[in-house]
Amino acid sequence: MFNATNSTKIGNRLGRTLVLIASVLSMLLLSGCISSAKVYNNDKTVVYNGAIYNLGNVKQIKQVISGKLSDSNTVDLRAADKKQIEAYLKEYGSIYVRMAYLF
Repeated sequence: MFNATNSTKIGNRLGRTLVLIASVLSMLLLSGCISSAKVYNNDKTVVYNGAIYNLGNVKQIKQVISGKLSDSNTVDLRAADKKQIEAYLKEYGSIYVRMAYLF
């Protein structure tokens, strides 16, 4: 019969200690990566031309859609439907449409 030696107990302790140290070290490194990442929510940010704008303190957002006709008159197109746009195009030939958001 063979007797178990103490070297396996030392080897098991050393292996468990190394796994514990590696686990703690990786958790610390990952927590550093996660805390430095910035999270943006769709309801508070706007991306325009590659820049990100934070809208966290904005009280009201208003949409403005206007059309500049060929005779230099400006009309509000927020409530315009397809038939009204087609009527403007038939009468004036072209419409320059501007869309803006007011914060």
